[in-house]
Amino acid sequence: MPILAKNIGGKPEDQLLGTTLAALVFSFMFSSYSNTNINFNSLIFTVGFLSGAFWSIGQLLQFIALKGESVSQVMPLSNGTQIIFVTLGGGILLNEWHSLISFMVSIIGIISILIGTKLFSSPREGPNKTENSKTAPLKVMIIILISSFSLCLYIIFPKFFQIKNESLILPQAVGMFVTTLIISNLRKVKFNKMLVSKNILTGVAWSIANFSLFRLGESVSISFAFLLSQLAVFISVILNNIIAYTNGKRSDNKKIVFGMVFFLFGILLFSIYK
Repeated sequence: MPILAKNIGGKPEDQLLGTTLAALVFSFMFSSYSNTNINFNSLIFTVGFLSGAFWSIGQLLQFIALKGESVSQVMPLSNGTQIIFVTLGGGILLNEWHSLISFMVSIIGIISILIGTKLFSSPREGPNKTENSKTAPLKVMIIILISSFSLCLYIIFPKFFQIKNESLILPQAVGMFVTTLIISNLRKVKFNKMLVSKNILTGVAWSIANFSLFRLGESVSISFAFLLSQLAVFISVILNNIIAYTNGKRSDNKKIVFGMVFFLFGILLFSIYK
């Protein structure tokens, strides 16, 4: 998804609207044709709507971060911090830590993922590197931290109410779409219809990934399901570096490899005790 959005282009609001339009269509189709028992009431709709609002805020901030930096710099940091927030939220708020050992292993896994994230997001060399690129990562880090916290709420918040994932898909999509329109109106954004329509493809990719996350979350803990979903960071980094190489930029491949090792080691630790 990040690679599609980055390469399609457009303002963050164009990318967000295209994504939410696809999510809305997908959710209507799923709710209309699904064989599962989907229930709607005021609580489910309110929880789903607010969850979708959290997602829109977090995703807009992620798109803003991607606007100024490369995918290989932004996404490892974004994925890593999301994993940490969701893991801590699942362990502390949803009681997914069942023993002292699982707690300790989770902390070691978080540290390993943090190291991997740091190695992933190290500065890249290239002919267009400027002095401003040295200060941008700090600004981007703050944006991503807020983004990741909001995206964490999208995952964790509905779990407090023990609502079936299938019943959340439509209310969340409505919340995502409405929040996108509200934010864009407040920011006085004029949409580029062509780029919005192109970013529907971004939304299709996101919808497939999100549906897979919800399905997986029914059989394992939400933090572990989310953890597995973030393995897409490797695809983001590898493809982005291929694109960067074709544009004459170079990456520190040793740091990327070591980053992958630490990231995978953290995921392995989680998989043992989840």
